[in-house]
Amino acid sequence: MGQLVNLKHLNLGFNELTSIPPEIGRLVNLVSLHLGFNELTSIPPEIGQLINLRYLNLASNRLTGLPVEIKKLTNLEKLYLNDGNFIPEHEQEKIDQLLPNCSVYFE
Repeated sequence: MGQLVNLKHLNLGFNELTSIPPEIGRLVNLVSLHLGFNELTSIPPEIGQLINLRYLNLASNRLTGLPVEIKKLTNLEKLYLNDGNFIPEHEQEKIDQLLPNCSVYFE
């Protein structure tokens, strides 16, 4: 996966994935990443290296939070965390603070 450095769009949704490899951070030209409808319980901190990312779909997983490195995604416009994730309210507030210019969907 890490050799696809020019990749702009990646859809891995609906694959029953349980983890994402840290090599995801090498895909620095990604603009959109769809990881929704899997079985993810965490996201690797290397997600913060995707500085060109504008769209991130993590809906319908089993997440309880996100790594603090998410704040490095300053170009992120839309983040979907709805449907099936178990993110407590205090974590939701933290995510909102880390991404002030992003529309975050929890419900």
